[in-house]
Amino acid sequence: MQIQRSTLLRQGRVDPEHQPSSDRPSTTKSMRITLQDLALDSLYVVHPGEHTFALDTAITAIALPALIDLLRPQASPASIAGS
Repeated sequence: MQIQRSTLLRQGRVDPEHQPSSDRPSTTKSMRITLQDLALDSLYVVHPGEHTFALDTAITAIALPALIDLLRPQASPASIAGS
């Protein structure tokens, strides 16, 4: 569900009536347009949940903790031995 930013904000605060009811992401028209316009093979959506799952054949919802683990530098055996 896409909501315009102006709809979400009321007097500088998030309007609770318009907050999405779920943290689970879903595919949107803009995601499909982005895939097509940029000729992407895949698209990743980062979300605050704990599980990574496919939203579509080319769209994956990746949990923030999983992304952090992927980006965290792995210690090499040589650097461990030198400690």
